Amino acid sequence: CAMAFSPPSLFVLLFSISTLFVQANATSSATFHPLTAESGAVFLHSRPGIFLGPLDVQLPVRRNAVQRLRGGALDEDLTKKLESVINAAPVMLFMKGSPKAPRCGFSKRTVALLNENKIDFGYFDILEDEEVRQGLKEYSNWPTFPQIYRDGELIGGLDVLLELEETGELLDELKSKTSSASGPVTATELEAKIKESLDATLVKAVDESDGCGAKFSVLVVAPSFTAMPLVERQRAVHAAIKEFMPSIHALSLRCRTPEQYARDTSK
Repeated sequence: CAMAFSPPSLFVLLFSISTLFVQANATSSATFHPLTAESGAVFLHSRPGIFLGPLDVQLPVRRNAVQRLRGGALDEDLTKKLESVINAAPVMLFMKGSPKAPRCGFSKRTVALLNENKIDFGYFDILEDEEVRQGLKEYSNWPTFPQIYRDGELIGGLDVLLELEETGELLDELKSKTSSASGPVTATELEAKIKESLDATLVKAVDESDGCGAKFSVLVVAPSFTAMPLVERQRAVHAAIKEFMPSIHALSLRCRTPEQYARDTSK
């Protein structure tokens, strides 16, 4: 049978159907909305707490994955790792590439500036460790590289170094802080100092210098390492040879307890 609708009733019916269609379509597109940097970040920042189906679940996971690097306080283990690397030498350069093969113009110019002023420095290639790269941005509140530190304290980037050079303060900021060593250190001196300071049962230092500064590979076996985590062992060695660090360009350490060393050599 046919149904008759008056104009007002027909209008109400059509409006209701249209509203239901729009709501259904909106629910569907929210539920299956793709997770993209643009839609996710912008939408949730502008409308926090809005339910978006899978997007509401996926985005917090993605944010938590980098939270300890980019948001809030740094993870304790990461902080210790950063501090250990930052204090590996009196002057530390965090760059892209190495002094012999820099992988960006800013890093290349920074290396040249340090070399021109005959400043001894250690370096770390941030392209080899994404965790250090992102963690330093949060740790130092400095978003770009290269970064240069003196005695564990951030000096700045290339612009800061250029300004210090222009005002004649660069050597005062860097070189004078690292010039206490009387001359090039030898492997024998390292071995004697570490053995005396840490009461080590075995110290083997190998000079691996290659024309780009003094480089050493050092094995230290000490009973005092037994209760220490790895980072604390390395800090103890750094403290023992602090007077020599200004003349050391790179240092590789293996810190073992007597038991660990016995297992290593029995394999």
